[in-house]
Amino acid sequence: MSVTIELIDKLKESLGVSSDYAVAKALGITTQRMSNYRTGRNNFDNLMVFKVCDILQIDPGETLVRINAERSKRPAEKQAWEEILKKITSTAAALVLVLQGLLGSPVDAIASQDQNVNRPNDVYYVKLRRRWWRWIIEAWLGLVAFA
Repeated sequence: MSVTIELIDKLKESLGVSSDYAVAKALGITTQRMSNYRTGRNNFDNLMVFKVCDILQIDPGETLVRINAERSKRPAEKQAWEEILKKITSTAAALVLVLQGLLGSPVDAIASQDQNVNRPNDVYYVKLRRRWWRWIIEAWLGLVAFA
């Protein structure tokens, strides 16, 4: 499945809608353009990737790399994008593990102070943990962007 189609499906789920028409309206595009995305005739351009990632509240870095790898026509260009993606994901995973080992999770500390938290299945705990991981990954991507 293409990255664009994956993002459209995630948008449908996130927005709580069942039609591509509703997603097209949310993105401010025509239904014809949405149809071209859905059928694979076109991929999201970089500006649309930023818009979609903003709605989904995800970091656009990895998504931009995946989209560019997908729409590359030349094998050498596609391979270069895929190498960048491998570096991003492997370095991010290593950094997260190192930081988790060094710092521990502040979520555990916060949740242990709250007597009403029934870890690890409590919604409050899961949301805190998700925010913690997002913060770690966004911090890492910020460091990589300026390196």
